[in-house]
Order: sequence, then C-alpha cells, then structure tokens
Amino acid sequence: MIFILPYWVTKAIRDNNVILFNWKTNNSVKIHDVYHPIYDFKIENNICIEDIDNNKYRDDINWLISSDFIVDEKKYIKSRFNLDSLFNKKILNLILLPAGEACNLDCIYCYEDHDDKKSMKKYHAYTLLEMIKKSKKDHVHIEYFGGEPMLNMNFISFFSDLLKKENISHSGAITTNGTLLNEDNLDILYSSNIKSFQITLDGPEDIHNSLRVSKSKNINSFSSVYNSLKVLSKSSYLDINVILRMNVNEKTIEDFNFDRFTQTIESVIPKDDNRFLLLPKIISDYSNLNLKEKNSAEEAYCKKSERNKVISKFEEYIDENYFSAALLHKDLKCKAPLIEPNLRRNLGKWST
Repeated sequence: MIFILPYWVTKAIRDNNVILFNWKTNNSVKIHDVYHPIYDFKIENNICIEDIDNNKYRDDINWLISSDFIVDEKKYIKSRFNLDSLFNKKILNLILLPAGEACNLDCIYCYEDHDDKKSMKKYHAYTLLEMIKKSKKDHVHIEYFGGEPMLNMNFISFFSDLLKKENISHSGAITTNGTLLNEDNLDILYSSNIKSFQITLDGPEDIHNSLRVSKSKNINSFSSVYNSLKVLSKSSYLDINVILRMNVNEKTIEDFNFDRFTQTIESVIPKDDNRFLLLPKIISDYSNLNLKEKNSAEEAYCKKSERNKVISKFEEYIDENYFSAALLHKDLKCKAPLIEPNLRRNLGKWST
C-alpha cells in the first residue's frame, strides 16, 4: 500500500529536520531521525507501508495516518475526483466583510480599497440565513474579515443572534487590527461564538505607528493594539485563540528595534499562555493597486536577500522563548520517541 503527502500538508527542511505542517488540522510534526521512513520524503513524496519496520516505526506511521499527514494514494486520488465527497461536507464556511473594506487605519503596505464602505445590513443577514438553511449543513463557520470588521459590530452581533434563534450551530473567527477591541467588545464577540482572533503588531511603537497609520489623530494605533492584547491576555475566556501577526522587514531585526519589539511582546503576552500564537510575516508587495503612498510602501518591503534572515531571527526567538508559534511549534513529545507532534488550535488563517 502506497501512502503520499496530500495537498493540505506542507513539507519543509530546517536544520536537517523534516517538518510537516497540516493545514487541515493545524498540526505540525518535526522528524529528526534520518533513518525514519518519513525522512525520505525529502527526496520522495511517497512511501510503501509494507517496507516499514513493524517494531520501530509502526506507531509513528499509524499516528501520521490517523492525523491525516499521509494518506492512501488510491483513496486520495479517488476522492479528488469524487464530486460527492468534495461537496458533501457537514460544515459551511463563510467569509464575511461586515464593514466592506472600510478601515480606521491606512497601513502603508495595504492593498485594500478603504473607500469601499458597503457595510452589511440586517437584510443581508436574513439572505444569508436562507442560504444556510438551504445548504442543510450541520455547522456554519464564519470568518469575519475586512477592512476592519469591528466597524460593524451591530451586524456581527445581530447575525449571531439570528443563527441562535434558528438553532443553527455556528462558530467564528475574526481578523482585526485590534484598535477597537476592548472588554465590552470582546464580550460581544465571544457571545457571538467568535473565539479565534488575528491581530497585528508590527514592531515597537515608533515602527508600528509608521507602518500602521491611524486615520484619526485621536487614536494611537500601537497603544490601541497593545491594550487589546492586554484585554485578551487578562481575559477569563480560556478557549479563545489569538494569532499575533507581525509584519516585519530587515529594519525590524536591527538590535535596538528587535530588543524593543521582543520586550513589548513579552510585556503583554505571557510565555505560558497557550492561547497565543506568534506569526512573523515578511512585508512585501502583496498588491500595489490601492496603495496610498507607493514610495513609502516600497521602502517598507523587505529585501528579497534578507527575507530568510529576518524570518529565521524570529523563528529562533519564538523557539527559545515561546512554545506557541503559528509557523512552527516547539516540540511536544508523544508516545513514539522519534516523531514529535506539535498541536495547534484551529485558527482563522486570513490576514491583513
């Protein structure tokens, strides 16, 4: 029987370790034993199950199969061409922009059209409700995106209440810049079954504010985001998940800037709080279609020659200081001694 890596598993090699990341389950695995059969995935992307040593590696392989890291090649190919299995899912996934692309920030690298302010109304909620009923799914998962989705909290709360009244099982995630997230709004979001958050912090105060520029002189973007992270870290909601996205470039890892940035992170996110995941991302040209100031944006882009160095700097910091990272978790041992699964909670993957 031949097993292969499915399309939802990403393979990477770091320090001679094979790393697999499962985008379906958000689990990751690091394999350091060069004799491990999965280690050969560095060269080949399939493995014959009959060739595996039953005593030494069988538990590992069984775990990988049960965790959807490797799949039966024949069944996988058949499922890719089976429309019934493709569309007959129990979960309906929705991406909603309650405030359109409207935002209270003008991030210099942002590609979105903030002049598009077509916010969602109650009649949109009723239209969505009818669509959900017709889909006959068991559960609805909603990703709230933007712009800044929290500019239309009324819709988010109303839509969730509408689903509750109809006894429709639902969950939610939100990508927000964090400037509007306070205790009251967190309570509203949580009561709307939104338990996954992505918030962006781009460096110490001066760097963050130069990149994520507030449209209002009354709002300090950095302070607002910092306070929102404090609200989340002090929250009694133990089942929430927070991705702290960090858009970074070569300037971010200069000693003075990096020290201030990491001190800021450590002052607001407890290292033992597994509700938080850290996600460094290179600032690059996502799209220049709607840039407010093209020259400023281009100055913020990380040089291609420096990208690996920048990410490696953050990966090293995360690995040494935080056990939770959205790119790669620090190792958590399982029963099989030669393979170490790293478990992540299910988080929204959209970013601004």
